[in-house]
Amino acid sequence: MVSTNDKKTNVKNKITAEISKDDRDDNQWDFTSIQPKLNNKEPKNFQQFQITDSNSIKKKSQNTELELDNASVPKPKSRTTMANEIYEKNQVIDDIYNYASPIRRGVALLIDLLFSFGLSILVYTSAPLSRKLIQIYIDKYNLQLLLPESITLKLIIAINGFLIAFFFIIIPLSFYNSSLGKKLIGISVRGTNSYTISISQAILRELIMKPISILIAVGFVTPFFTKKKQSIHDMLSETIVIVAE
Repeated sequence: MVSTNDKKTNVKNKITAEISKDDRDDNQWDFTSIQPKLNNKEPKNFQQFQITDSNSIKKKSQNTELELDNASVPKPKSRTTMANEIYEKNQVIDDIYNYASPIRRGVALLIDLLFSFGLSILVYTSAPLSRKLIQIYIDKYNLQLLLPESITLKLIIAINGFLIAFFFIIIPLSFYNSSLGKKLIGISVRGTNSYTISISQAILRELIMKPISILIAVGFVTPFFTKKKQSIHDMLSETIVIVAE
């Protein structure tokens, strides 16, 4: 008498053998296409076409090989080609910029000058307070100030002026592309080769080149004659002024 375990084993072996046979049969067949044509009784001016039936099958070829479609592989670009593409891209970017007019720039400059005048008053009024704080520190640790009083006060004013200009002019221009006047008028500063400007670039533009451009007065004229409406300090610091989006 055959035991229950032997029956289960025989059934399991039979199922495994059938699955293996199905797998061998599936490896010999593949879905392909057939191309039936229209009946010859159709009008002559009716073009014959082909129908693809994905459910039709035919026997696989014994010598099937995987081939690479070379046409689909992108060819490497030369450095000259990439440089030309970058140049064309920059040309397109230049064309879409709406450069700020000299009139709008002049109004923004007037607002910035009034704001700078207010900052200057803050610098001078805070200088004596800074001097007292320094004296308290010197007296506490029994130190001696080597510089004369007049030079010390001027040095304090210079340091305070730089710090206030840095936090109220340089930082907003570098991080937000705009000063107070430009923000109110709706214009912003961009680099000629970048979307933003660096802190060193902002310092060069606002604290060095811009005062020179204003003093020689030519900076007010050049925006009327340059393609990108740049002033002298814009050219030297590689910046442009555009209408904010």
